[in-house]
Amino acid sequence: MSTETVTTDADRRAAPAAEPPALPARHPREPDPADDLVVRLRLRGVLDPEALSAAWRDVLDRHTVLRTLTPGPADPGPRVLEAVALARVRRRPVRPEDVEAAAAEALARPAALGTEGPARATLLRVGPEEHVLVLAVHRSAIDDRSVRPLLTDLATAYSARRAGGAPVFPPTSGFAEWLARRDGDMQPRSRLRADPVGRWITVDRALPGGAAEALAALRASHGAAPLAAVLAATVVVEDGAPLDAEDPRRDGGFEGAVGPFATVARVACRAGGTGTEVLGRVLAALTGHRAAHPGPARTLVRHEPGGEPPALDGLVVDREPAPAGPAGYDRVVTLVEGPDGVAVRLAVDAVSGDAAGAAARVRRLAGTLGHLLREPAAPLT
Repeated sequence: MSTETVTTDADRRAAPAAEPPALPARHPREPDPADDLVVRLRLRGVLDPEALSAAWRDVLDRHTVLRTLTPGPADPGPRVLEAVALARVRRRPVRPEDVEAAAAEALARPAALGTEGPARATLLRVGPEEHVLVLAVHRSAIDDRSVRPLLTDLATAYSARRAGGAPVFPPTSGFAEWLARRDGDMQPRSRLRADPVGRWITVDRALPGGAAEALAALRASHGAAPLAAVLAATVVVEDGAPLDAEDPRRDGGFEGAVGPFATVARVACRAGGTGTEVLGRVLAALTGHRAAHPGPARTLVRHEPGGEPPALDGLVVDREPAPAGPAGYDRVVTLVEGPDGVAVRLAVDAVSGDAAGAAARVRRLAGTLGHLLREPAAPLT
């Protein structure tokens, strides 16, 4: 039976978040902390800070995009620094009641893209066996799908450094190679941008058992990835209104790579017809020319693959929700695959919606998607 879970940003915070320090006005070309992808990990157990710093250096060394400097107006082009020149984990002891304020302070400093690169790491020491690791990477160098391989590499490197050796990573191509292989007519659209002040109401609606197998069958029979399936359901619920889709374009061989692969693709198609017909229109919109469409889309649709990142060796790791959502949208629909099954997650900006409305909408979304998975040839309403 489907289950529903409703949370808000306030539910996720053990203590009220302090207001980040005021920042001086920036030139429009300068980076903004709101453009960072943030990962917060609470680490419990005996941590080796030196091994963690060495592991972070290993991760930067593996992924060139994380140590590429953005050129300024007078620079000839991007420069790639050696990891040893960049990698340092800033360490700071904090009291338990000051964790939120310290994390906000660490995130308030914008990325120095022209001198330090896009990636920063801060380690807050809460107690002898409790730390909070705050990773911030500018979205010019990473997307949400890259978080899992980044944390996987960090765990691999930490285990090796803790044992006194160097990590051995599986081979993978990088973002530059992906750009070289990308189809010539694919025009990258705007990157996703975080909203540091938005307050989001989040509702999860679990799909009935067998949804993962049905998604795999739909891919085999219609060539429709899970993103296309949830897009088709959202097209119906939104009654054909234009949608934005976080399109990662994961070509084969890039699964372990880190970089800003995700672009925002516009999907605008009619809602009526069978599931197969709506899917066909969605697939055509995803694979067609990336010309800009007039007018903003209110809803962003994304897919979050299953599987948790591995824990750091000898530690209990809890990933804490980042205190931000994507800017410029009223709603975010996410198809979530996890160890307990498949769910539809709807995040609604509290300014434009409430928990009751979000719950009703996610129930319809989950029902429409379930209908598509059960009977793709039937009318999708």
